[in-house]
Amino acid sequence: MISVAPDYQTPRRMAAKLQAVPLPELRGKRVLDVGCDAGAWCWLAAEQGAADVLGLDRGREVRGRGFVDVIKENRRCAAHKAISYLRSLRRCILLLGLSSSV
Repeated sequence: MISVAPDYQTPRRMAAKLQAVPLPELRGKRVLDVGCDAGAWCWLAAEQGAADVLGLDRGREVRGRGFVDVIKENRRCAAHKAISYLRSLRRCILLLGLSSSV
């Protein structure tokens, strides 16, 4: 998971989020995280045994850092073999074999 800013997606904040929104059983499942941001939920899904995790997002302005291409940063830092990141919704739709009318 990338560190976008020192106070962003800290372990404490992620623990609170996970308590508020517990993940279902993911072992062997395929997971799509739309708006994956720093990849925290992607990492949680992969660590819980998801077979494939796809994070979808774009770049954005981040307080204290300026513009951050989160997909580029996630790809650079991602060391989990189950996680892939995409910037384009169209490519995601094609990859997943969904109708382009979705």
